[in-house]
Amino acid sequence: MTGEITLRGKVLPIGGYVCQILSAKEETFDWGNKLSIAFDVCEGEYSGMYKRDYDNNTNENKKWRGIFKINVPKDDGTEQDAWTKRRFGNTIWAIEQSNPGFKWNWDEKSLKGKKIGLIFRNEEWSMEGRSGWTTK
Repeated sequence: MTGEITLRGKVLPIGGYVCQILSAKEETFDWGNKLSIAFDVCEGEYSGMYKRDYDNNTNENKKWRGIFKINVPKDDGTEQDAWTKRRFGNTIWAIEQSNPGFKWNWDEKSLKGKKIGLIFRNEEWSMEGRSGWTTK
């Protein structure tokens, strides 16, 4: 791998980007909840890259690929939940610090339009004899 992430032919170099939150929603599962945050790069040469990727995708079941998912703390006192609280808290802190005057109020809709710095890296995957790289 060359240290680059490809979104339908366009190369996104690994590194930090200023992104804007387009939407956020809490999803409920039998094991707990996740906060799914849809975003796009909003500054520089790669601004709007995920939107172009989505618009140029001709698959019937196309999905938005700029999604950050984070577990929502359960407040159950477990060690795993303590880790979840730290990670969730650090994410919300970063959003608050990136948007002066914004204070998280547990309303995921209030995240829309907020900016955040994200760092992209490559991660190799393998499944059923196939392998490749994904953006994280």
